Amino acid sequence: MNTFNEEEFQGLLNCIQDGVFITDGIGTVVACNDASLSFCYSKREDLIGKNMRDLVEEGFFDDSVALKVIERNSTVTEMQKSLTDKLDLLVTGTPFYKDGKISYVVITERDVTELGKLERKLNQLKEITEKDLYYQASMPNIKSELVFESPVMLDLISMVARISASDATVLIQGESGTGKSLIAKFIYQNSLRKDKPFVELNCGAIPENLLESELFGYEKGAFTGANNKGKIGLFEIANGGTIFLDEISTIPPHLQVKILRVLQEKEIMRVGGTKYIPIDIRIISATNSNLEDLVKSGEFRKDLFYRLNVCSFTMPSLKDRKEDIAPLCEFFLEKFNAKYRCNKILSSSAKKILHCYNWPGNIRELENIMERIVIINNADIISGESISTLFPMSNLESANHNNPTVIDLKSEMDNFEKNIILSKMKYCKTITDLAVSLSIDKSTATRKLQKHKIKL
Repeated sequence: MNTFNEEEFQGLLNCIQDGVFITDGIGTVVACNDASLSFCYSKREDLIGKNMRDLVEEGFFDDSVALKVIERNSTVTEMQKSLTDKLDLLVTGTPFYKDGKISYVVITERDVTELGKLERKLNQLKEITEKDLYYQASMPNIKSELVFESPVMLDLISMVARISASDATVLIQGESGTGKSLIAKFIYQNSLRKDKPFVELNCGAIPENLLESELFGYEKGAFTGANNKGKIGLFEIANGGTIFLDEISTIPPHLQVKILRVLQEKEIMRVGGTKYIPIDIRIISATNSNLEDLVKSGEFRKDLFYRLNVCSFTMPSLKDRKEDIAPLCEFFLEKFNAKYRCNKILSSSAKKILHCYNWPGNIRELENIMERIVIINNADIISGESISTLFPMSNLESANHNNPTVIDLKSEMDNFEKNIILSKMKYCKTITDLAVSLSIDKSTATRKLQKHKIKL
């Protein structure tokens, strides 16, 4: 059987890429390879024959796994930093027993710095991918949700389609509920960036003290309560794709400056960071405020307004596109019939009421009303009578009195409501009874009695 002399044994240890470090049972160094020496930046003669306690005191090592193995009488594994380059080392100490006692401790040291970097990068990519998949999965086919027949919308969509093909910054203005978010997604889906991330943020829904970190991300330890790994912001998540900033007018002045830099320099800096990160994104913004007025009052930066206002348009309110009310009603009726497993249809009288309403809340209000109509109506045919109480009379347009073929809907509905109340009063002794029979609250019943000058 061949045996190794000291020189051959050392040569074999040096063949091992991981660090190998061996002590005896009381912690005295008996051998180490070149890889281990490179981690502690020492010479072999400085270590061999010395006890680990003395070496720790002299600063050769910050800590000693060998001593912990001897103390605990078991294998010990822990992460340590090397004295050179602050590498991440996975250090494992294994006891070698003879006659029931620890005779030697064999230490292996593996450089896992790159592995740690890869793991952090993988986690970062995973975070980006998960958010990207979320935004992509939550993105419906917008073309199927764009319902319109009005000339004003035909012209608008034609213009928006041309804007989509460019890579220009877009500003969408218009009242709440007019579909600004839907149009932003339409632009994205018809752009050159359609296969990249789409990120949407309502700036008005995020507290001011959190908005900066949400948009720009932050480095670890940037502030109290921050994730100890840091966090990438929405601008980085949208890199290569499109970010939609809704309610852009609510962004505070100090953040307006940072967003201006994003548009001008195509770079961001995380909260607590010290270097700029290049990004390539398209910004679509929207507001229901008049940005020009905010610029004049000093609440919004003029230079940022000009940067956002490269391609801009205003979404028409629903009262200015009356031709779209009927198809929108049918679209939402079909949607909620499927959701609630119903088969309801609108009567002609219900359609007239829906058409004459001013819709101050625009399409969002119409959608909510249609869902409510489907839920509260027992009959499959939705009558005008069943929905008349859902609309304030002040927002119902009067019919054209110059046209004798058109009825005064408001008067007709008032008379209809009065007759309903009179018919119910035959069986009601109190206002409470009347309110219950009409499925309204007591105060509403009182107001309607006063309105029609009916005495109980």
